Amino acid sequence: MTASLLVLAVLTAQAQTQMRTDDTPAHAGNTSSRELTLSEAIELAVHANLEVEISRLDEASAGASLKAARGYTDLNFKFQPDYASKSTPAPSLLEAANGKLDEHDETGNFYLHEQTPWNGAALDLAFENSRISSENPFLGINPFYTSQLAFTYTQPLWRNREFDANRSTILVRARQADLSRTDLELRLMDVVDRVQQTYWDLSAARQNEKVAGESVDLAQAQLVRDQNRINAGSLAQAELAAAQAELARRRDIWYASASIVTEQENLLKQLLAGSRDAPLWQQELVPTDQQAISTAEAEPIPDLVNQALKRRPELKSIAIRQQITGIEKRQNENLVKPQVNLVGNYSLAGLGGKLNTAPDPITQSTQPLINQLNAILGPLGEPSVTAPTLGQLPGAVIGGYGTDLATLFSGRYQTVQAGLQVDLTFRNRAAKAAIEESVIAEHREKLEQAREEQSIQSEIRDAIEALAIARQRRAAAESGERAAREKLESETRLFETGESTNFLTLTRQNEYFEARRRLLIATLEWNKAVCRLQRSTGTTLTENHVALQ
Repeated sequence: MTASLLVLAVLTAQAQTQMRTDDTPAHAGNTSSRELTLSEAIELAVHANLEVEISRLDEASAGASLKAARGYTDLNFKFQPDYASKSTPAPSLLEAANGKLDEHDETGNFYLHEQTPWNGAALDLAFENSRISSENPFLGINPFYTSQLAFTYTQPLWRNREFDANRSTILVRARQADLSRTDLELRLMDVVDRVQQTYWDLSAARQNEKVAGESVDLAQAQLVRDQNRINAGSLAQAELAAAQAELARRRDIWYASASIVTEQENLLKQLLAGSRDAPLWQQELVPTDQQAISTAEAEPIPDLVNQALKRRPELKSIAIRQQITGIEKRQNENLVKPQVNLVGNYSLAGLGGKLNTAPDPITQSTQPLINQLNAILGPLGEPSVTAPTLGQLPGAVIGGYGTDLATLFSGRYQTVQAGLQVDLTFRNRAAKAAIEESVIAEHREKLEQAREEQSIQSEIRDAIEALAIARQRRAAAESGERAAREKLESETRLFETGESTNFLTLTRQNEYFEARRRLLIATLEWNKAVCRLQRSTGTTLTENHVALQ
């Protein structure tokens, strides 16, 4: 404000002080004041904004999903103990004399499964153990133990050899993790851009409130001068009403501008605060930065477009989605192939048990005849006859569970098996349709990429144009503000010497403050145009020194 305006303010200091004390708009809920630079506001938002925190959790969730997908190669162990008491009908006397066979079976089986990451191969190890006690009289050992140790190797030869669902899932989730990081970058850009826009809105609102308050001060000062001149008889009493009406109008504008400040401040706090209990909600935020700086406007538009095509996270997201579609297409092409697996198996078996000394039914049934025959042969001097037997199991299997394991690992009982498993779905229309869908998705994403690139080019051209116009408007507003100030100073001097009217003085005041508001608006548009150019070129984070962690 010039010297003449300062003199007027000094002359009416008492009236202004009274007015400020009684009528200054209150900003409810604020207990302290905090000066805030734009960089400080952005730092607060990056560390506390709830939208950013949610995006960070999404990124962490994508990382956990990727870890889960890689778990398909984890070694799987299964232990399966079992006990069975069986009573089954026996249709043969050789199986059970009373027509019922009672058996007790105890098993303890162990299984290992390993899905390898190499060509879809799988390894299986089975170690099966059982103890069987039976009433079957023809068992040479009872109870007896059996064990089997089997190694199985399954190798896909066609489908699932180069690619399968598990490897597809890992690649897809890895791309989804990249996509979540790109989404976090996009969210950060959006939040930082909104912080910038709201910061400049709040800065302009506070300056507008200040301008409105100064206009009230000048109206109050004019009212005092009018009263003094009326008292001196050099001004008509009717002029006082005009000054009072103008003062009331300007106060109304001042109060309205204070309301806008509160709204913009709350919007900024919502972006910066981490919770509703944050101390920031009780602080009056006072922006200290006044004008944004842009260096990108000097670069040619084609260069800006080319740089934006490399930086913009929207295009990164489309590229990642294209990769995911390519992976899904490859998996669908894999499903069209016939399933041909080479399966190899090598197993060892063991046996051990307690020798069954009880006579079998055949021996028991022939023993009376043998006894009678020996009674006849004895007096005749002939040798006695013994009952025929079924023979005896080798001594290597006589024992217990230890004997069973010894025969198992001795390699005495081996089985080697190799074969093919062929699974063919004729026509396989489901898999072929899935491939067609993948091709359509690829074409759609290419079109989306082209559309996004055009949109980016348009945004940059609009941003450059807006920046150029904002510069011109600001220059015009500065010139208009200087001219309006000079006119007000001149009109005020004329009024003090009685050469001007109250109406003209109030009109020049209104013109001056309107010019100041136009300058505020022009500066605000410039600041927002800089933000818009940063957003369109993808430099919002780098220009504001924000890095993804």
